[in-house]
Amino acid sequence: IPIYIDSQGAKAVANNDVVTRHTKHINLKYFATRQQIQVYKTITLVSCPSTDNVADGMTKIFNATKQQDFLDKLMMFK
Repeated sequence: IPIYIDSQGAKAVANNDVVTRHTKHINLKYFATRQQIQVYKTITLVSCPSTDNVADGMTKIFNATKQQDFLDKLMMFK
């Protein structure tokens, strides 16, 4: 199962078993996801630049041009 992410930090945490002061409060369910990535290889993390990440249109404020690009990627038109 590919998961497209644009956060290099999230990718590093998912692929690294080392617990640091930044990762010690991560919920247990995320360790199950890490296990699926590292042990069972059922999930693969694929880097996706922010410019291609359609989900950013739901979480960020864009100018008119970027907003139209987002709508085009979703195949929605004004």
